[in-house]
Amino acid sequence: MRKIWRAILRADLCIFDISKGNPNVAFELGLAAAVGKPCITLLKAGEQNPLGAADLGYSELAEYTSRDTLKTKLKQLLRAKSSPLRLFYDISYQMQHDAFNVTREQVEQDLSEIVKHVFQHKKIARPKAREIIGDDKRATNVLNALRNGNVLRWVKKGATWVFTDKWVYHDHEVVGS
Repeated sequence: MRKIWRAILRADLCIFDISKGNPNVAFELGLAAAVGKPCITLLKAGEQNPLGAADLGYSELAEYTSRDTLKTKLKQLLRAKSSPLRLFYDISYQMQHDAFNVTREQVEQDLSEIVKHVFQHKKIARPKAREIIGDDKRATNVLNALRNGNVLRWVKKGATWVFTDKWVYHDHEVVGS
């Protein structure tokens, strides 16, 4: 329980599937609500809400019918409720006006790929960013946009980029992704 409590305290957003009526999930939802965390509760369509008529004003309820509808609904809710995903969305709109012939969605994908690489390898150099994105100028702009968004910082030693302290608590505890 201590591990779950720490995760709730550090979370940007908490998501709970209440479909099966697991008492532990209701308890965890209560803990998240008690500390004021934004919450999303998921309920499979047609199933009875195990929380009954409880006031869930602190939580957005998302009903789903299948794995595909759940995926679509979560993507919409996460973009709206998650600070890091909103940041990527905002950065992608700011970068869209650049002289690149790419869509906003592609810019958002570039941002995600760079962050994923840094998460997996703890750092990234500009040549690797260029390899991932496929264009040197666009890679530089993505790295700079992530720096301006306080996601990455530049480390002179080795000319690499790493996560900022705002984005990561420790190597194994990513805050923003």
